[in-house]
Amino acid sequence: MNFLPLKHYYRSLAVALIVPLLVAFFLCLHLYNLKLERAIESRQSGFNNISAQLSHAMSAADGLIDTMFKLYEQPLSYDFDPSWARNVNQYDHYYYQSVGDGVGEIVGQGKFASTAYAINQWRRVIALNPLLILPCHLFNL
Repeated sequence: MNFLPLKHYYRSLAVALIVPLLVAFFLCLHLYNLKLERAIESRQSGFNNISAQLSHAMSAADGLIDTMFKLYEQPLSYDFDPSWARNVNQYDHYYYQSVGDGVGEIVGQGKFASTAYAINQWRRVIALNPLLILPCHLFNL
């Protein structure tokens, strides 16, 4: 007895199982690909955000350094009262004078010279830090 529908039963059963499994496999592969693309876009946007923050911080630091160099290149000046240079206490190998009102001190090695160059140097030193106490080996004026 040859029942015709049962003759191809195993082949139709195999096709009925393999086709949905292949469709499910390709669908899972497609969904995984979409998930992977979203993860890559998310990471890339995070890196772009960090890169933008870093470039902003570097731009700010560059601006600060440029400003510092511009300020450093400008000549410093301070109101150096010429009367401070009149009463400098001269000792054997150094000189010392306390500048009033907490401005600082004039200290140096050798003999004090009240030339225009020396006065200009002291203006620049006092402008750097008004409460500066100088070691005696810094200036031989």
